[in-house]
Amino acid sequence: MSSSKDTQRSQRRRELDARRSKSRVRLGSCLQSWGQLKEKLGFSHHSELAQHLLERYNTCSGKPQIPSLKA
Repeated sequence: MSSSKDTQRSQRRRELDARRSKSRVRLGSCLQSWGQLKEKLGFSHHSELAQHLLERYNTCSGKPQIPSLKA
């Protein structure tokens, strides 16, 4: 019985990991500077910094606006 529950739990964990990995951004060697910028600008979450940078890019580049991200 416990084996069946463990299998279900493992499968559920794999499904959640697969769903999360679709929205991940790989920063590679930029991870440290990303974290420093996030801290310097006072953001608590990576998504806040990403949204700020996208909005800044749209404002400065004259590109069409990307729809606002929902928090």
